[in-house]
Amino acid sequence: MLSVAEVQVQRRVEEARLTLKKYFYHLRPLLAAEFVLTEKRMPPVVFTEMLDQLHHTEVRNIVEELIIYKREVKEDYRMAIPEVVEDYFAALNALLKGQLSSTPRRTVDRSEADLSFRELIGYP
Repeated sequence: MLSVAEVQVQRRVEEARLTLKKYFYHLRPLLAAEFVLTEKRMPPVVFTEMLDQLHHTEVRNIVEELIIYKREVKEDYRMAIPEVVEDYFAALNALLKGQLSSTPRRTVDRSEADLSFRELIGYP
């Protein structure tokens, strides 16, 4: 999850202003990773449900405003993200990296599921 956020961070460095759509591509994996680490379960699909864990009131209010604003502007609309939001999520990214580096990785054998899916779609 954080690798998706890392790509968006790099793009933010390259672009002073970015689209809200791209910014939410950055926020979703950060909030999802935090949700998984704190709740020990899969994150919700609905983005706004992950905002419940955002306890920084000012940041949460701004993100909620950005969600509303995103619905009203064209997809390619570019804007500068408020510094308090940028700082909060940069700190969250660093915190999550540290937590994830000390978390043991679990792998799952997906071969049976892959075989079932191939049979389902008729792929040899």
